[in-house]
Amino acid sequence: AMGRMEDLVVALAALAMVVDGAPWLLIGVNTVPRQPSGKPPIRYLEQTLGSIHQQLSGTLFENSVHVHVVNHLLGKHVVFDQLKAKHSTDEHFHFSEVEHRLVDPHPRAGNNQNVNIPGVKVRRQSLDLVTAFGLWAATAKALGVKYFLTVEDDMKLCPGGMQAIRYAVNKATVHANWSVLRLSYGMNGLMFQAGDVQAYGTYLRTRLAVRTPDHVVVEWFASETKEAKAYFLGRKNAAFRYQLWEHLGDVSSVGNSARRTPKCYDLLGDLMVPVERFQLERCPHDDVSPCPPNPGAALIHWGKLCLQPVARPALSPNVVAVAGKQGQSCHVACGSQKLKCREDQLHVLNTCRSLMDKFPCELGCVAHTGPEQPCYVSPQAPSDNTPRACLVNSKPSTITCAASHMLTSRVCPCGP
Repeated sequence: AMGRMEDLVVALAALAMVVDGAPWLLIGVNTVPRQPSGKPPIRYLEQTLGSIHQQLSGTLFENSVHVHVVNHLLGKHVVFDQLKAKHSTDEHFHFSEVEHRLVDPHPRAGNNQNVNIPGVKVRRQSLDLVTAFGLWAATAKALGVKYFLTVEDDMKLCPGGMQAIRYAVNKATVHANWSVLRLSYGMNGLMFQAGDVQAYGTYLRTRLAVRTPDHVVVEWFASETKEAKAYFLGRKNAAFRYQLWEHLGDVSSVGNSARRTPKCYDLLGDLMVPVERFQLERCPHDDVSPCPPNPGAALIHWGKLCLQPVARPALSPNVVAVAGKQGQSCHVACGSQKLKCREDQLHVLNTCRSLMDKFPCELGCVAHTGPEQPCYVSPQAPSDNTPRACLVNSKPSTITCAASHMLTSRVCPCGP
């Protein structure tokens, strides 16, 4: 019991470390205009900066966090211009415009439809990032901040996100001298130590025609190349347990199609390769990985603390939620209660709350797909099957009454 109490004290101490007003963090936002032909501009950037400003204004972070927005299309980004004017008197918001974009040194590369070679649009994105990282490195040095965080211009900071970021950084730093701390996916939510910012920009420039920037950053911070190994000298990447940013809308800056993206405080893992994910199997009771061998009670459920409760659809009259036994279909689970599975009510129970009402969900809820989901995964399941987690179906239309899995227990809508 004493060990668990000590671990809880460590967790709370990490949360309570005070940002003393000295420059602590620079948030870098890379942006280009999103303006569909004949339509008003998409205002994702406004929502991104608004979500950050809301959690800085009037808080202990107000004087210790700076934001630097870089626009790569001079005079063509209406929303950027408006926000620059809006924050003109705020010394903690910085706005830069690039007058001359870097020239693509590989103009013919990637034009043969080989998906493994970055095409023109992706190389343009990488070149803009090289420029932005140079500007951010200079700002970080001038301000004297300790850390730097990348944010894409179509992402919203989750409620309580700044507190969670501070906690994650402090806790990761207690255990290791890390390379990059993951707080989100892609090029978003990458926490750097300030001294490493320029190094990544320089490295990215050497890989323009080889890989996409979100893949290059992974091979860099995970020391997968000899150049990265020589730079980091054994420093390991870290990851926070929870997603701290949520994607806005479906208009991509490089023309990608819309896709299902993780939500606030989802388990950090979707849209990532294994080396960058939170290591759930190794750190089931911790919230930063890598983790010490016996973290005990050092787990804070940020989603429960920070997310406002939302109204849930209710089951129809005379329909009840039944917890099935492991391996049962909903037909069998409902039949054991002399009831029938209601296909039309399956989607109503596809929530984390519905699962937590019936199962322990020790590792929280994870977005997943499968006709037997929503469900609870057996503690005896193999580690790569997320044992002791609850799975919420990200494609509700695929849920059926007949489906079952030998490693899961379902929650079922049962009625006469």
